[in-house]
Amino acid sequence: MSTYAKFDQLSVTLHPSGVLHIALNKPKKLNAVNEAVWRQYGAVFAQAAIDPQVLAIIVSGNGRAFCAGLDLASAQKDISFPSESETGEELDVGRRALRFMPFIKDFQNAIKASYTINKPVIGVAHGVSYGLAIDILSNVDIRVAARDARFSVREIAIGMAADIGSLQQLPRIVGNHSWLREAVYTGREFGADEALAQGFLSHVYETPETALAEAFKLAENIAKHSPLALYGIKNSLNYSIEHSLEEGLDHIAVFNSFALENDLKVGVMSALSKTPAKYSKL
Repeated sequence: MSTYAKFDQLSVTLHPSGVLHIALNKPKKLNAVNEAVWRQYGAVFAQAAIDPQVLAIIVSGNGRAFCAGLDLASAQKDISFPSESETGEELDVGRRALRFMPFIKDFQNAIKASYTINKPVIGVAHGVSYGLAIDILSNVDIRVAARDARFSVREIAIGMAADIGSLQQLPRIVGNHSWLREAVYTGREFGADEALAQGFLSHVYETPETALAEAFKLAENIAKHSPLALYGIKNSLNYSIEHSLEEGLDHIAVFNSFALENDLKVGVMSALSKTPAKYSKL
């Protein structure tokens, strides 16, 4: 049995090519996410991070939608606002907030796991892709979609500011901040072609099946390369977003001081001989 079979809230498959496919698997609820789902989502990335067999990752959704956002019915039970202390005394606002904050941070870290993992992650959207779907997609490396994808930063529609990553990641992804603020202030729906035009997506394909198939081709192409180099590339890109040019250059200089050894030799010999490179696992 695959070690990924334990993730019963998700459909998780490790392919021989080294591509790990993680699919949200609540199709009857349009893959709306409850606490059990997002905790497993974070856990599967934690396992993939230390699995040398995993070279690239795809995130998609089973059924008619990628993700309809937070499962609001379950959220009322999942999210418990502590109101009393151990002695039965009513907690003040500050103490209630401090007890609730770890829940939010756990949620954020689970969805952010695709960003922090040192392996490339491709998100594939189709159908309804609302609210938490945007948080998930904003934290992957590459986003593609089927033409039927319908996006919305939906949290404003239920009276809250999105707090699981989309407001922090989207300004780094989308160049047009006027468009972005309009989208998040209104919660309006926008389609795949509009998302492509604004830089949120890399590609739009005609059907969900084609989008997933093309994502696999891309992931398999990425997985052929040096896992050590891919580690360094993603790490450096993420680091450079947060730091100055000189800090970013120093960061990659230190990494390559250690990394430019076996994989570089294999890559150069492969290029010269025009044969596929065979890299060791991490």
